[in-house]
Amino acid sequence: MDTDEASIIADAAVFATARRHLKDIEKLIIRGAVRGQKYEEIAESYSYTAEYLKQDVGPKLWKLLSQALGEKVSKTNFQAALERYRHLLNTEIANTFPSEAPTVDEAVEAIEVADLSPATTILPPSELLPQQLLVNSPVNQFIHPSVHPSTPNSLQDLGEAPDISLFYGQTEALATLEQWTVREHCRLIALFGMGGSGKTSLAIKATEILHGQFERTIWRSLRDAPVPEDIVFNWLVFLSDGQEASLPTTLDTAISHLIGYLRSSRCLLILDNVESVLLSGSNSGEYRKGYEGYSTPITRLAEIAHQSCLILTSREKPKEVGWFEGKLLPVRSLRVVGLNQAEGKALLQAKGLAGEQHECETLIDIYRGNPLALKIVSITIQDLFDGQISTFLDGGATAIADIWRLLDEQFHRLSDLEKQIMYWLAIDREGVFLPELRDDLLGPVPERKLLEA
Repeated sequence: MDTDEASIIADAAVFATARRHLKDIEKLIIRGAVRGQKYEEIAESYSYTAEYLKQDVGPKLWKLLSQALGEKVSKTNFQAALERYRHLLNTEIANTFPSEAPTVDEAVEAIEVADLSPATTILPPSELLPQQLLVNSPVNQFIHPSVHPSTPNSLQDLGEAPDISLFYGQTEALATLEQWTVREHCRLIALFGMGGSGKTSLAIKATEILHGQFERTIWRSLRDAPVPEDIVFNWLVFLSDGQEASLPTTLDTAISHLIGYLRSSRCLLILDNVESVLLSGSNSGEYRKGYEGYSTPITRLAEIAHQSCLILTSREKPKEVGWFEGKLLPVRSLRVVGLNQAEGKALLQAKGLAGEQHECETLIDIYRGNPLALKIVSITIQDLFDGQISTFLDGGATAIADIWRLLDEQFHRLSDLEKQIMYWLAIDREGVFLPELRDDLLGPVPERKLLEA
């Protein structure tokens, strides 16, 4: 019995009794055991810890297979048990299809309608179907789907995520997120953009749209700047259903455990307000002192293969995103730019404002479609201008206090060079070419730094 046969037959047996397929990490252990590998060798090959496989995943797997096969099995004797199970399958198939070997379609149908006990489950084994057909057939796709099916019983922990009942637009961004997560299986996605542009709302809305595509979804905010250990341990508790007997003592070990869960189940992790742990006044995506540890989980989740996805929202891209991202790579970034005219008008209407089409367009243009800015100014227009956009525009005071604070927050996160560039762009009032901008700046600036800014 080779590794493929063992994995497929074990998966069918488990599905027959437990109504679930083997997790990726369980299949890795079965394949490694068939090859005669020790837990240490399996762990080294797939970036797990031997302790995690030997004391957690392994014992649970053998208990699960014992229940599925109707006899006690272990790492040393499970192959013989699978052979006996396959013999039962051969007998059942011969009884079910006495005149000829079953087609793949007949075998799949038999799996779905049979009395799913170990002695009566139907699976096309290699004796009745050629090995090449067995490995490449729809049966194997049925057991190992390449596109994850809907998961109606998925669990969500959105913590203190804001209410997004008033959500408009971003249809293109949502479609992009669905494409990247569901069809292209990206491991890391960064949503970045100015404060108030709708990054948080977009990420939360994505949890609604992608709900059936992930077994587990967890949203956490870094607004209060928790240390990385707190976040990773919190993830572990949720993903393990509290089954982690004792939390790992180091961040590296905790991340290894985390990756195990992200491989065995399809999970969506969202970290909001990542800029809270990034260094202000720097355009390099560096971390504040004491928060450098966030680089480790982000890096490992970006570079190690797993079937889950981490979505970050931030005003700036963490440096790790730039290291690993690419159009054809499993790490991507998406600039969130706010609402278009139609989406902005829908928001203004929901806020109860009144105005001609050109007045609405002017208001949306002034605030560049920034949802938070439009919500803030809508309150002012309602309270002080009786909801009339024209009256507000006639007054000319478009930069109200709360919007100033929003702009100040964004401006103070810029580096000194970025602030200089902003000043000169405001003075010039029109687009300028790079050589002109270099001449405007105080003192010589290396072109590399100018391009980075």
